[in-house]
Formats: sequence, structure tokens, C-alpha cells
Amino acid sequence: MCLADRVLSYGDCAVVPDPTSEQLADIAISSAQTASQFGIDPRIAMLSYSTGDSGSGADVDKVRTATALVRERRPDLLVEGPIQYDAAVEQSVADKKMPDSLVAGKATVFVFPDLNTGNNTYKAVQRSAGAIAVGPGSAGTEQAGQRSLAWSVGPGHRQHRGYHGNTGTGSVSVSDGTVLVINSGSSSIKFQLVHPDTAESVAHGLIERIGEPDGHIVYNHRTGIEDRSLPIADHRAGLKMVLDIVAEVGRPLSEAGIIAVGHRVVHGGDIFYSPTLIDDGVVKAIADLSNLAPLHNPANVIGIEVAREELPDVPHVAVFDTAFFHTLPAAASTYAIDRDVAKANQIRRYGFHGTSHEYVSGRVADFLGKDPAELNQIVLHLGNGASASAIKGGKAIDTTMGLTPLEGLVMGTRSGDIDPGIILHLNRNSGMKVDEIDDLLNRRSGLKGLSGVNDFRALLALIEGGDEDAQLAYDVYVHMLRKYIGAFIVQLGGVDVITFTGGVGENNIDVRRDSLAGLSRLGIEVDPALNEAKSRDERRISASTSAVEVLVVPTNEELAIARAAKALVAAL
Repeated sequence: MCLADRVLSYGDCAVVPDPTSEQLADIAISSAQTASQFGIDPRIAMLSYSTGDSGSGADVDKVRTATALVRERRPDLLVEGPIQYDAAVEQSVADKKMPDSLVAGKATVFVFPDLNTGNNTYKAVQRSAGAIAVGPGSAGTEQAGQRSLAWSVGPGHRQHRGYHGNTGTGSVSVSDGTVLVINSGSSSIKFQLVHPDTAESVAHGLIERIGEPDGHIVYNHRTGIEDRSLPIADHRAGLKMVLDIVAEVGRPLSEAGIIAVGHRVVHGGDIFYSPTLIDDGVVKAIADLSNLAPLHNPANVIGIEVAREELPDVPHVAVFDTAFFHTLPAAASTYAIDRDVAKANQIRRYGFHGTSHEYVSGRVADFLGKDPAELNQIVLHLGNGASASAIKGGKAIDTTMGLTPLEGLVMGTRSGDIDPGIILHLNRNSGMKVDEIDDLLNRRSGLKGLSGVNDFRALLALIEGGDEDAQLAYDVYVHMLRKYIGAFIVQLGGVDVITFTGGVGENNIDVRRDSLAGLSRLGIEVDPALNEAKSRDERRISASTSAVEVLVVPTNEELAIARAAKALVAAL
């Protein structure tokens, strides 16, 4: 809302007309992020018919609870509520009603308690004050229920939607440009330059063994491969080396038509559940979530910081692994432990590999020529890390990974599900400390713990040689996979399609065959010839008599991130 002397952002609850306290908190956080993206310093007013403690009732209590949730989830944000509109916008009123507030009289983001209030207020301000209403524009997710009614348009600023920074692409438009996708790990950085619309990979590479004397860089481009071994001091040095190599063998990235940099971020907590334009506040919030993903988020932050330094004139977008599972029903996301302990420590099922599960489930619907809303899907993302998801009508309703990526299926080096009492037993009887148990379950368990190897090809070679430990490891792996497939069929109330993806899921004939063997009574039959056919394409491997479709769909997380980044930048 553009007034004569200021620009305000309204969150009017258009998607969820009467939100709960949880949803209202989501709306507030999403509205603040939207305001920041368009140059508005967010000071959030949680509007109500009461200011401070002057009133009571269900409607006021809803706003009061939502305000507390925002403060808990995003302590970096300035938020006040419940507060009336006049106290939020007029300093003289604020001085009387809330003299100590950092928001009252200076609010820039107004979160309305319901659609009725929001819609009428913005129309009243627009018509009575002669203000310019720019929008609406959706922000956050359907669950957040928010749309922003003001973009970064102020007095004398032409109304438009476009990124204000220099993308470094010359005259390249958003529709024609490429996206640089970065996946920064603890000792490696994967990168890929992608055309989001055509799915063409212009170049890709890997920086590995960062911080070690035998560092390694591989850069694949249209005219060849650059493979270099040299010491790489840190992430910053590694990315700088790649930029130099790119310029040396071709042309600088600044001339590659890059419209955005998309960053894979493992954990978004309860804060981030949609692609987010990165600023300093977002980087801090991602870093603050490191207690939930200590092996991943710190490395993600380093990659973001380095990339922002090297490519400062391009918008950077974070895409979160946990985002797709933000919609899990409470029954699926809640652990049966003391609720106060869980709340204090942010303990819930977050789920991971969400970018892959969302991309693959969308490709499945396209392959079958059906609306995602019509399908009950099970997606099996099987790689060194492995997870399964139950997807109903395009929304995830359950998944195997939980608070961390350790829960669920047996993986290459991770245990998957175990009795929590094992941890107590190891501590009490063996004297193992928390860090030692962490190392055991994350790095020395799973297939590696049972057989000595975590690569599936090596495991099958051992089995062919008669290795009993390898055979047991395989059997345990398949047993757990079948257990979750059965559970998810029940949760879905029946399944229409089961899809394999990931390195193991896409390439291992035995796992696909054995995980679905003997399920013809459930309408699931795999065609042996189709299953054994070598292909890298999306394909059907179910028998013609199978009531349930069984597919193999290669995942492409980089493409998914690139498309998400492009969509966000195009909407700016």
C-alpha cells in the first residue's frame, strides 16, 4: 500500500480466510520475508480490535498466541500484538497506548486476523487516503494463507515487478537466462549451470576434499572436462578457483546469462517452507537452525556466503529440503514425548529429500497424464541416503526421515530406525559418549556397519561371492523398505503408483524386484523384462496385469532448484 509518505505491506489472509494461531504466525513470518525482499524493513503489527492487554476473547487470544509463536520462531523479527491499526500506524496514539513498543507507530507489515478484516481495511485505506494498492501477490505457501498487497513501490517509483539488482546478464531476460545451482557440503561443493525451461545442463562440476592437501576440482562443460588436483584451502578458495577455470576455458560466469543462484539448504525448520530470496537476515536464520542439522546447515551457509561475495549482483534463492513436508498432518509430524520438551527443543518430524520427492511426484503425474490431485503415490528415494514418502493429492502426508536424516530406511552408513533404548544401553553399558554414538549411527551403521561396504555395487559383488554378512545387510535393507511400503499403503488408503528414484532406485534391478515381490494380492506386480531393461528414461516397470503402476523416474534436484529460483525471481 503506497501512501504519500511511506510504503506498507498488508497480509490479508486471502488463501486461508480464518487462520488459526499457527497459520497466522506463518502468515506474519512470510509477510516479513516478502517485505524484506522488496526493500521494506519489516516491523510487524499483529492486528486485533484490542491493543496490548486491554481486551480479551477468542479472537484476541488467537492474535496473542500467534504473536508469541512469531517471537519464538523468529526472535530476530520486531513484532507487536495484539495491536489496533491506529496504534500501529500513528505515533501519537502509540505513545499513549504502547509507549515502550519498538513497533507501535512505526509498523510496516500489517497482518490481519482474517480475510474479512484485511479486505475491508485495505479497500478503506486505498479509497479514503488515495493510496496506491499494488498487488495482490502470493507469498509463502497455501498453508501460510497470505498474499502481499504491497511490493516495493513508493512515491515516484514506477509500478513494476522486477529484481532491482543487476543480474550481470546484460540484456538477458529472466525467461531466457540460466540458474547456477550450488549444493555446499562440509568438505565439497557441487554446482551446475542449468537452463530451467529446457532442463539443459550447460556445465556442472564438483569441488571436493576442501581443506585437504589433495583437493580436487572437476568441471564438465560443453567442450570438455577440466580435472585438476591441488590444495583447496577453504570453500571460498575453491569457488574462486572454479570461477577462474570457467573464465579460462570458456567465458566468465558474468557473461553466462545467470538470472539467479539457487542454493540447496537442508533444514528450514518451521521458518522456511518455500523458496526464499536470501538476505543477511535469512542467512542468519539458516545458521541459527544449525542445531537441527549440525552436519549440513553450517556448510550450506558457507556456500551461500561465498557465492554472494563472488556473485553479488545476482539474486540468491534458498530452496529447503524440508519444505515439501511442512504440510505433514500433526499426527504424522508429532513425536510422542513430553510436549513441552518437544516444543522447547523444536522436536518434530521435518522430513528430508523434499525437493526430490516433490519433483518426482510431479513428473509421475505428467508421465501418467493425470492431475496430481487424483493420485495416491509412494515415492522411494533410494541412494546412499534413503527416504520414502506417502503423497496424497499432491501433498505429503508421511515420510520416513524425521527430526534428522537418520530416521527411517536403512541407508549406506546410517542406521535408519532403531530402538531409542539402544542409545541409552550403549551409554550405560559401554560408556560411549554422545558424539561417539552419533558417529556410530551416522557413519558406521547401515549397509556399511553390517557388511563393511556402503556402495550397492560392492555389496552385490560380495553377495555373489557368498558373503553372509553382505546377504544379511541386503535382507535387512529390503525388509525395512517393504515395511514402510506396507505402512504407507495403509496411510494412503490404497496406492495408485509406486515410484523408484535416486541412484539405487533408478539403477538396481534387485532392490526394485525384491521390495515389491509377492504383493500381487495388493495389485502390485513388477514385469521382470521391463525391470531388467537398461534405460535412463522415465519408464513403467509394472506388469500389464498390475492394478498399481510401478515406475522408475530419475530425480533431478538441481533442475527443481533452478526452476524454483527462476519462478521466485520472475515474480519479483
